[in-house]
Order: sequence, then structure tokens, then C-alpha cells
Amino acid sequence: MNLPQPITGADKRIVRVLILEDEPMIALGIEDILLDAGFAIAGVATKLENALALIESGACDAAIVDSNLAGVCADPAAMALAARGLPCIVLSGYSQEQLKSPFVGARFLQKPCRPEVLIETLTAILPKHERAVCSRVIDRQSDFTSSGETPLTHQLNLAIADIAAGSVSMRRG
Repeated sequence: MNLPQPITGADKRIVRVLILEDEPMIALGIEDILLDAGFAIAGVATKLENALALIESGACDAAIVDSNLAGVCADPAAMALAARGLPCIVLSGYSQEQLKSPFVGARFLQKPCRPEVLIETLTAILPKHERAVCSRVIDRQSDFTSSGETPLTHQLNLAIADIAAGSVSMRRG
């Protein structure tokens, strides 16, 4: 089995991605996709306060942000990332037109999204010197079945579709 090499930046440090997502199954799926692609996980924040603390700590190089964290708008997280010059992807069940101004100009993907699209988009938002070393991730087509999904990502995409349709919620209480 060929394990992916860590994705590194110009300073040979593994690219660390922060995940801001309040749905545990979706966060776990994103984490799995990123780890499989060779990225490091800087942290997973399910609440805005945790997200802001992780951003302020300088522990990440990029972020994947759900625009709504447990009913709280993630605008402050988007502003904190922008203030630090950190690239981010907005991965949301909302349409791009529904997003508020701090997200305007950020790369946008609508849930559910295919793993290879997420990795391609993440690679594209990285600074140019980091993008070159990430290009090998896009060429890993042999890791996917002919439909473009591994069994795990197929289950994840089904769960995302159910959550987006409102038929399932992972929230407690």
C-alpha cells in the first residue's frame, strides 16, 4: 500500500489545515480526506470560540470553514483568517449567494463535495511555493474507485446529503 508523503511547504514543514465544522461526521470525513492526501490537521473546531483560539495560536497554514457553526455565523473566523493572510475554503450547505461579506472572495464549495475537488481547491489556495509540492495529491486518481469515491467518502457524502436535507442531525440535546 502506498502511503502519501506529507504535504510540505517551502520550509519543509507539513501544511497544517484547520477544520471548522460543527457536524462530527462531516468533520471526521474531512479530516480523513486531508490525512489521506498528506496534510496535517491543525485542529478541528466545532464552536466559534475554539476556532478563534486556534487561529490566534498560529497553528494553521490554511482552513476549511463551515459558514455556520452550531447556529453561530463564522464571520469572525473568516475575518481572523484574512487578517493573518491565511487562505481558506468555505465548505457550506448554504449557497454562495447566501454568504455574508467576510466570506466574499474566499474559495467556495457546496456540501456535499467530492474529495478530489476539496483537495484540488485546497491545493489551489495555498501560496505558490506550497502549491507545487501539493500537485502530486491531484494525481492520486488510483486511490479512488471509478465513481471517484472510496467507500468511506461515499458514506460521508450520503451523511452530508441527509444532514443538508434536514433528515438527520448530529447535534445532541
